[in-house]
Amino acid sequence: MNEFTAARTRGCQARVVTGDGSMSGANPFVRAVSFRLCAETEAGGRPVHEQFMIVRQGGAQSMLCAGSYRLMYRALRQNDESILALRDHLVAVPYRQRFDCLHGECKPWKPTSDVVPPADADDEEDAD
Repeated sequence: MNEFTAARTRGCQARVVTGDGSMSGANPFVRAVSFRLCAETEAGGRPVHEQFMIVRQGGAQSMLCAGSYRLMYRALRQNDESILALRDHLVAVPYRQRFDCLHGECKPWKPTSDVVPPADADDEEDAD
């Protein structure tokens, strides 16, 4: 968590879309990143299940990571997971389109009252 907060103070931005509204550990992350919950969408809604992330560096370079890997302790330490990492690959384009669609249609995360969301959470349309 401290790394996310430190990265934010350096100007890094992150957006997260999840379909899991029961994520007990998510509240602290709301301080550092913009969360959207896709359990309830205007289009009728269904939770998302896909696991992928796109990391952009310097605006032009990007890396797509996709697979069964979830960014959780068990995936890192206990499970056998798969992940495919592609740098600057055209296949990242439909993933980015999917993410943008979900981010635009899903509702902002509703943290508990003791967590203050980032002031610019809705201004991060061009950041991942």
